[in-house]
Amino acid sequence: SAALSGLVEAVRSREAALHQGATRLRLATEGAGIGAWEYDPQTGLSLRSPRHDAIFGLATGAAWSPRLFLRQVAREERGAVLAVLREAGRASGEWRLQCRIRRADDGAERWVALRGAPLREACGAEGPRQAGIVEDVTERRRTEQALELLVRELDHRVKNQFAVFDSLVQFTARTAPDPAAMAAVLRGRLRALGAA
Repeated sequence: SAALSGLVEAVRSREAALHQGATRLRLATEGAGIGAWEYDPQTGLSLRSPRHDAIFGLATGAAWSPRLFLRQVAREERGAVLAVLREAGRASGEWRLQCRIRRADDGAERWVALRGAPLREACGAEGPRQAGIVEDVTERRRTEQALELLVRELDHRVKNQFAVFDSLVQFTARTAPDPAAMAAVLRGRLRALGAA
């Protein structure tokens, strides 16, 4: 019948659109170096992209759960991460966290940024399914730490320079006969200091 043929064609068209959307999403996340994941607390099943598993150093198809994830989190950060994950199971909105992990395959320490949200259409007694993304932000964190170190060093050097300037002003003020002479001598000393 024509109605059934039209319905079948509509379903095929929607399936094709879903497949195209999934392909675009996969290409975008892989291109950006982002891993995708989904976890169902009712069944314990997870869906993960290859990039997700690579970030965590997991073999393709290896078991994964929030509990196994917590084992990879740096010990001193586990409490804070667990609190975020527990709240995520109860909350209705998006959540984010950054933490250090140890990769499962080589033990390398990495910084990861996770972002997730509940999928409310699939909420059971154990809480909603969660879906999200993960990104290795180790290089970004190293750059931030290097910049922080540089800022502290610059701050220290500027304070030292001001201490030198203060000493020059005090010394020049004691030996100058008048303000004009003090200004001339101080300018000369500052120029000499700047040329050094």
